[in-house]
Amino acid sequence: MADQGTETERREITSQILSSRREALFEIDGALKKINQGKYGLCERCDKPIGKRRLKFLPQARYCMKCSGV
Repeated sequence: MADQGTETERREITSQILSSRREALFEIDGALKKINQGKYGLCERCDKPIGKRRLKFLPQARYCMKCSGV
């Protein structure tokens, strides 16, 4: 019984990790597309430049600090 619970927990953790990685790859792919379109570094809401410090910390950032609500 305990082994079954451990296996279920392991599967859930693995699923969460895979989901997180999939999401990160999706965001990186979006940033690469923006680079190709010449739109990288521009906020998707207000079209203003995203700060260099933010992009350095989060290269796949889609919004400036103001629009992200941070």
